[in-house]
Amino acid sequence: MDRASTYRSKLARKAFGKNKNVEFIYLPKASPYLNVSEQCWNKGKRDLLNSEYYETFEDMRKRAIRP
Repeated sequence: MDRASTYRSKLARKAFGKNKNVEFIYLPKASPYLNVSEQCWNKGKRDLLNSEYYETFEDMRKRAIRP
């Protein structure tokens, strides 16, 4: 998990702590390369910034979801 406050909250610890198979492992600070969701966001951001103009959301969605 990254160090977002939602993951460190008492409520999250209580919810996840009920499952004995869960181990809390926090990522080091300033390490987006270890966080898969950050990598996904960065790729999407790059693709959108370097992309062309789309008339509709459906056109953009078709381009984003390539087989």
